[in-house]
Amino acid sequence: MRRFLIVLALLAVVAGGLYGLTKGFMYYRVKSTLDDLAEQTRLQGDLSYGSIETWITGRVAVHDLAFDPAGVDGAVKAAMVTVTGPDALFFVRPEELLGDERRQPMPPRLHLSAAGVEVPLGMAGAGATEAQLDGCRGQPTADPELLAALGLERIAMDVDMGWDYDAPAQRLDASFDVGLAGVQSVTGEVSLADVAPDAFEGTAATMPQLRGFDLTFRFEPTFGERYLALCARRRGVAPEAFRRELIGEQVAAVEAAGIRLGPGLRLALDRFYTEWGEVRLTAWPGQPLGMLSLMFLPPERLTDTLGLTLRVNDAVIPDLSLTVAGSEEGAPGAALATLFGQAPPKQAKQVVRKRYETRWVEVRPGGLVAYLDRDVRLHSAEQPPREGRLVGISDGVAEVQQLIHGGKFTAYLPVAEVTRAEVEVRREIKQPLSGETAPARAE
Repeated sequence: MRRFLIVLALLAVVAGGLYGLTKGFMYYRVKSTLDDLAEQTRLQGDLSYGSIETWITGRVAVHDLAFDPAGVDGAVKAAMVTVTGPDALFFVRPEELLGDERRQPMPPRLHLSAAGVEVPLGMAGAGATEAQLDGCRGQPTADPELLAALGLERIAMDVDMGWDYDAPAQRLDASFDVGLAGVQSVTGEVSLADVAPDAFEGTAATMPQLRGFDLTFRFEPTFGERYLALCARRRGVAPEAFRRELIGEQVAAVEAAGIRLGPGLRLALDRFYTEWGEVRLTAWPGQPLGMLSLMFLPPERLTDTLGLTLRVNDAVIPDLSLTVAGSEEGAPGAALATLFGQAPPKQAKQVVRKRYETRWVEVRPGGLVAYLDRDVRLHSAEQPPREGRLVGISDGVAEVQQLIHGGKFTAYLPVAEVTRAEVEVRREIKQPLSGETAPARAE
């Protein structure tokens, strides 16, 4: 028993020593990195920091981080910057001590959080163009004078971003959250499939696929109304007149990029600049979509293919139609790749659009299981016909997916109550090529 206690004591001492050694080495690595960074940037300004905390779980925190640029009044400060890696070895990096320059292409987890960030107003317009420096053109955070006139003494913000990578499943989930206190915030989540470990080094054999995303932009209504009133006074117009000018400028900027908004998106723009608040765009397709196929997807198919939903202050915008410059009536719609300078796949000189005629064919209600994922029309004695996509039959109940007001609704109808069942049948109408005459129809 005594020997057993001695062994336990030795193990405790060894474990405690390793724990302290790992934390100490993590502290040393972080401090060395900060000191090296301060030395490299000393000609641009002074970098300082306070205490450093480390956790054996693979997390470090630096308090009171500040950078005071040379020749600029004020410093960029952060009350605390936290970095969370996959484990403690991510910060220790023993391969450097051994002279091995190999690295993992992408750590499975990395998160950065910066709390209590303060930026002097004088730095708000750094890197902005002359047009962007006029905050009344729709970018108030790039105009230091405008922000000061609106009562801000500095820009206060919190930042959180990072990713989690599931190597066996090759799935990457990334998120970000940037908030300017009292002004605006941007949050987002993106999920990718088929992400190889070397995908971001350009050597992967396959391209990632989009599983979905959720993006939210919020402009604080109180700040928005103050911004509207101030800019209206600067331009010498009424607030409502300036609001119309602002919307017009935003539409013109979008059209200059080669995109024409449909009535639904124009309504969303008008509603946002009237109510301010939140704009949320989500896309969760039924199955992952290849990035390359998305690039060449015609804009008119974006909504259905991606499962897009747009909300302005929780009000759903049903019409998300848009057109890309270059698409013409009677010609294939231009793909999004056109906006990025990518040539779409070559089309044949003569394009014949396929035309179809549809009709309803009656089938046995008991045989509906053979028509899954087909458009059906189910009649019953006491309910109106259920018309839509037959998505399933479970426990004798037919599930019919219907499109209602731009959304999807699933109706349930017991097969035993179906008095008549019909299935939609489509038949292609053969059309002559240019220069040919259509065959005469038999009477």
